[in-house]
Amino acid sequence: MSAHGYELKHLLLDAELVAVLLEPGPGDALRFAHCLATKVHRYAVQRSVIILGWSAYQSCSSLLSTMKLIPVLPEQGLAPLGGTLADVPTGTTVIVLPNISDENFLADFFLEIELERSIVIYHCYEPRFIDEITGEFRIGAGKDSTCIKWKFIDRDSELENLSGAISSYLPMSLPEKKPQIPCVLLFLRFETIAPERNTPVQLFEEIVPALVRRGLGARFAGSVPRRGMFSSELQGLIMSRHLFPDGKYPPYAAQMALFRQAADVVLGVNSGALDLALAGGLPGIRIGAFHHLLPKHGPDFNRFLASSTVINIPALAEYDISNITSELCLQALELISCAPAILPPMHLWLKHDPFGPVTLHDQAPPA
Repeated sequence: MSAHGYELKHLLLDAELVAVLLEPGPGDALRFAHCLATKVHRYAVQRSVIILGWSAYQSCSSLLSTMKLIPVLPEQGLAPLGGTLADVPTGTTVIVLPNISDENFLADFFLEIELERSIVIYHCYEPRFIDEITGEFRIGAGKDSTCIKWKFIDRDSELENLSGAISSYLPMSLPEKKPQIPCVLLFLRFETIAPERNTPVQLFEEIVPALVRRGLGARFAGSVPRRGMFSSELQGLIMSRHLFPDGKYPPYAAQMALFRQAADVVLGVNSGALDLALAGGLPGIRIGAFHHLLPKHGPDFNRFLASSTVINIPALAEYDISNITSELCLQALELISCAPAILPPMHLWLKHDPFGPVTLHDQAPPA
């Protein structure tokens, strides 16, 4: 073992908590940050090691430093490969793995510091690195894969650590209550993963003109639509009012701040970008909420994200949001404009009775 590996090994053995964040999307980054903060405060952790992949370093380091989980890290002048960037008096050591996309490098890094004992490591759910059966860290594929015998807490085991609200760890002021909603930030999702949950084009073709007729402003964030996805008029409006029309997204903490400045309420299908806005202080409407239908998640899976009032419009099934109509979304907007912006945050569910009015409930509908 090299001297560098020997130093890292003893650093990890001495740590009370080791957290690994490699290539997270926005939702998993928020889940990681809140879970890590909960553990640090609950157990008064004094010695921790935070290992960040290059993607996590770029997108999440400012969020983690804002939550006082790591020191402010430099944008340039990084330490050598796998080196320690900062070892602050609180006992937090940050290690960045620049070549996280190179699985050979990743395997070499973890093999060099293989531990004689199991260590509990909190990681963000990244299935290509985790063996589905054993839950252990696995690099590569098939018979040539390398299994690192460290025990991990996966995303499905995190629920016990997701009590409270992430806003309690974020130094921000919640928006003041206003008599009406002057601007709605609409989140678009067009992903190849679970495309059934993508933004229904026809739904937004109906919602956006209705907002304009009501005298409300509309801005857009999330995915940038391809040309021809919407009518020419709506496509033009989206591109002229999109916060990131070039598809280049700043770090997650910066996005959260931009969302707070851009609008008064948010609306969109279930997505990580929507999660950032809700966690960052804005009230909002989650179209097609489905986690309450999954036994391993349940109705409180996203409750920690609510920093103000959140109204969930439930999906029919995990991959079916065909029940969502523009009328339901507009009614939810009317209801949320009347909801008091007070703490504790409210995580509500919209119930649609075909023979009665739309109502809000604290409990999710039965799975």
